[in-house]
Amino acid sequence: MIAAVASLVLAQGTWGEPAREVFLDSSARSILAGINAVSFDGLQPAATSFDFDGVKLLAPAHALFGPTALHPAWTESVGISSGIDSTARGRQLGRTVTLFSRTSAPPSTTRVWIRADLLHTGLFVERTTADGGVLHGAVRFFTTAAIAGAVLEGSLLLGDYQLRYAQKLGDGELRALAVGTLDAIALTVSGIPLAARLQNHQVDLRYQSKQLELGLGAHRSTIGLTLNGATVGNAIDGAEDAINARASATSKLGRAGIDFELRRLSLLRATTFTSDAPSNTT
Repeated sequence: MIAAVASLVLAQGTWGEPAREVFLDSSARSILAGINAVSFDGLQPAATSFDFDGVKLLAPAHALFGPTALHPAWTESVGISSGIDSTARGRQLGRTVTLFSRTSAPPSTTRVWIRADLLHTGLFVERTTADGGVLHGAVRFFTTAAIAGAVLEGSLLLGDYQLRYAQKLGDGELRALAVGTLDAIALTVSGIPLAARLQNHQVDLRYQSKQLELGLGAHRSTIGLTLNGATVGNAIDGAEDAINARASATSKLGRAGIDFELRRLSLLRATTFTSDAPSNTT
């Protein structure tokens, strides 16, 4: 574990994002100054996985290399695995960065965090109930990006959301988690309208106790690009859909488990032609 959230937010170069504390590790390198993609031990950034609440985040950063896609109020501390992790983490080649969730408030408590500055504008809500239920929710967008889009007479949105509910069940806990990002840009370049979008949505339902873990998850990622000229319009849309399941049990003899994932990819390209030739009718 590197540090607590109080020092993470104030650390130079983190820009108020706890996940950027990983760059204080001696083995971490940034492929380009200022962006969040991190390389450990000389491996490509794609080899590094980000784990939050037992789930591997498929989109840990906006637009692949942009700001962290998790509201900073979620993170209490950050940890980095010492090397290639065990199979309990799933299939991966490089290190694991674990974003540890904040400790829940006492029962029957409601907390609200509101932030509005040049970095981002957002809301984080925490509600605990007397029967052991805990609800967390957050939504935000990046202020500077929105202002830049308006100045350029277009739009630029970097937004994300997170929702988590946990309930004590027997000697374990049942937890539902939903996280998502929406990145979109629409500009006019040399008189040609250009629009691009990138979305990621991920849900996970999991029961976990000392002896048993059962999980079911799904995600959907989409990318789109639209370029409209004077007479020709081009649109490219891609999507990835996946479902996964995980089960593991721990006994005196050891730990055993199974991990299953099914993915579907789709790609669609469309071209439209328009003509403004004058009509020959009389």
